[in-house]
Amino acid sequence: MKARLWLTYILCAAMGMAVYFFLFVHIKWTLFPYVKALNVLFGFHFHEAADGYEAVGSGFAITETCGGVNLFISLYMILVFGFLRRFPGTLQRVAVALACVGIALLIAFLATLGRIIISLPFCEWRHFKLGHTVLSLCVFYGTGLWVYMRAQKIVRRICP
Repeated sequence: MKARLWLTYILCAAMGMAVYFFLFVHIKWTLFPYVKALNVLFGFHFHEAADGYEAVGSGFAITETCGGVNLFISLYMILVFGFLRRFPGTLQRVAVALACVGIALLIAFLATLGRIIISLPFCEWRHFKLGHTVLSLCVFYGTGLWVYMRAQKIVRRICP
């Protein structure tokens, strides 16, 4: 029984890493939803740059570090390694792991979009990079903690 659980963990980790590598390799595809969201919300127009997208006339860019890819893999691993063992069967665990991919992608996108939006007024600040890094860490750890606590409540209801 333990061997089957470990095999499931290994398969789930491989699945998460495959999604991570796909998002990272296709970074322009990964960044496109952020570009579209900022266009719809604030009317920003972007053009492609070497490492992502640059806002026309606004002085900021959305690059590979803005993609939320690291946040995605962290959230996915929190969900899989934190709660997968509570589900009884292998097929149920695989289904939960697939759902975790979608959940982690959605939450990482929303948290990263929030981080970008909060950062916008500070783009001209002299210490923007430092402030943006501190904000990123707060969002990163805060989101991970929130996901863990919410998932814990939900899983307790599903698998008592």
